[in-house]
Amino acid sequence: MMMSLMASGVRSDDIEVLSQVIGWIYFLAWSISFYPQTILNYQRKSVVGLSPEYLMYNIQGFLFYAIYTIVNYIEQQRLDLNHSVKINDIAFAVHAVLLTSVQIYQCFIYDRGSQRINKWHALISIIMWAVAIYNVALGFGGFLPWYADHAGYDYNVVEYLGYVKAFISFIKYCPQAYMNYKRQSTVGWSIGNVLLDITGGTFSFTQQLLNAYNQRDWGVFTSDVPKLLLAVESVLFDLLFIFQHYVLYRHSNRDDPYAAAYLDSQQKFGDGGKAYTIADDDYGDAENGTLADLDDDGRPMLVEDRAYNSKHVQQQDERLSRF
Repeated sequence: MMMSLMASGVRSDDIEVLSQVIGWIYFLAWSISFYPQTILNYQRKSVVGLSPEYLMYNIQGFLFYAIYTIVNYIEQQRLDLNHSVKINDIAFAVHAVLLTSVQIYQCFIYDRGSQRINKWHALISIIMWAVAIYNVALGFGGFLPWYADHAGYDYNVVEYLGYVKAFISFIKYCPQAYMNYKRQSTVGWSIGNVLLDITGGTFSFTQQLLNAYNQRDWGVFTSDVPKLLLAVESVLFDLLFIFQHYVLYRHSNRDDPYAAAYLDSQQKFGDGGKAYTIADDDYGDAENGTLADLDDDGRPMLVEDRAYNSKHVQQQDERLSRF
């Protein structure tokens, strides 16, 4: 057994199994993290509060990262290199591209208020695309290798895509954090997404530590720099979002002007055509058209009549457009 472990270059098969389990845990956490935001957009029929720059960077970053992980995984297998890229990395990246595409589609079919992509962020994205296309042209021309054919760190086309993802992982959160600050609210930005994201980042970082220790090569820890930076940056920004949601803006988060978009599914009608919730008598005065507080998920506990509801949303929408 000892000779087998030494021959394979790992300290323990048990640690290798643990690393694989942790890898799939982070894959599940990061993958599921896309769904709370997607569901929230659907429920509100609005993407107000979700930064369009965040989505723009996300689709570009994950598309590049998917290509990076797939190519590097294939090359690791072909050249028998230490495996810093796992199959769950590929699964996560491809899934992220698909779910981000769904969220971008929601921006076209749901209310987005006055939100538009900032021209400077658009310029940054265009520059990164232009450099990527330039590198691909150099690759076809034979002036730049497509990928590293050894364990070194020579610059190549695929490596650029990985480093772009690492850079995007930093800047993509900045517009969302600033939007939360400007609006003094995290309404429209799913806290479920944040909690799952920080879980995935923590487990991803842990997996890389285990891989480096078990393979007796701490170069493994830094060989996949995009993955490492993705984990660290995600955790740091998620801590900021958690602080914004639960501390800085915890009171303003209870006022969601787009909550009425999904109220119909929770309504029933009483005498006089007034709209009630199941527990209207406990949580508000339906007869006079008053609104009760929102619950922790931002859902109204009471629905007022339709006429007042429409007027209320219009007033709130006008106020929100000033942010």
